[in-house]
Amino acid sequence: MSLSFSKAGCGEEICLWDSKPLHSTFNPVKEAQRFVSFLNFSNPSFIIFLGPCLPFCVPFIREKYPQTKLIAIQYFSGLPSKEDL
Repeated sequence: MSLSFSKAGCGEEICLWDSKPLHSTFNPVKEAQRFVSFLNFSNPSFIIFLGPCLPFCVPFIREKYPQTKLIAIQYFSGLPSKEDL
């Protein structure tokens, strides 16, 4: 089992696990924006991201829930750090 990176159709970097994409292979940013638009929480205190992942949802969650604390649990090195969130 291995984690690797590739490019989506739009040019964004995406993660692959055993050659299977973990993100949209067409446009992961657009898919993340669509996903967040369907979230319907009333002021969550925390949102936890479980990795391996690239945080495509973060800017859209920050916009929708500006007071929410974000926690990313990444299983692998080389992925975005807390400063990137």
